[in-house]
Amino acid sequence: MNETALANGAVHDLRQAPSREPARRRAPVRSVASRRGVEPFDALLWRLQARRAAGGPEAGVVGITGCEPGAGCSTVAMNLAVRASELGMGPVLLVETDVQRPKLQRLWRLAPGAGLAELFDGAASLADCLRDGPAADLHVLPAAAGPLRRQPTWETGVVDGLIAEAAADHSLVLFDLPAADCLQQFLMVAQRLDQALLVVRAERSRGPQVERAANCLLDDGVPLSGVILNGQRSYGPQWLLRRL
Repeated sequence: MNETALANGAVHDLRQAPSREPARRRAPVRSVASRRGVEPFDALLWRLQARRAAGGPEAGVVGITGCEPGAGCSTVAMNLAVRASELGMGPVLLVETDVQRPKLQRLWRLAPGAGLAELFDGAASLADCLRDGPAADLHVLPAAAGPLRRQPTWETGVVDGLIAEAAADHSLVLFDLPAADCLQQFLMVAQRLDQALLVVRAERSRGPQVERAANCLLDDGVPLSGVILNGQRSYGPQWLLRRL
């Protein structure tokens, strides 16, 4: 498996097990990458661009999934979408899939209206569901008009149509997917991606757990291309780390 730039600026491979220190409390979801921490996101985006330039698809459709719930997929996907827009890689589309707990409309103060669930149900078109994001040339497809108790159901043709239409109008399409063991019907989306990235929570996810999640995705035909280590902490003083 290829290595991928990580959300904390490091590079890791699946064969490297995360730290076995006790788990920390889940960090709150951020809406936009801070100017002090954009370098890791930039590095990842340029790697994705380089792969496409080396013979990949003209429009990149990338999925972000987690080793487990709470790994930070939404935080990573949101920051990647904003930075890609700021770097002129747009137009960019961010697709939210958590219909039971949609949050982008609240966090980014998006206009109310239909979302992915309504699109899959045939009640709205993609154009009806798109919102302007917090950066120029960034579009957002919220998960639903409001929280749903059920997962939407759809046919394969609807998924193919969504990806084809989204890729035709956007240079980069990012899907914020459920955790690897919770994909359920979203596996149809994951199998049609150009690339998928697995988010691992530092000091929480364990090596065997990461390996199981990665193998499960690969066995299901998901084009997994790398791992993002999210939330790694530095334990040395900043003045010392800058000298290393």
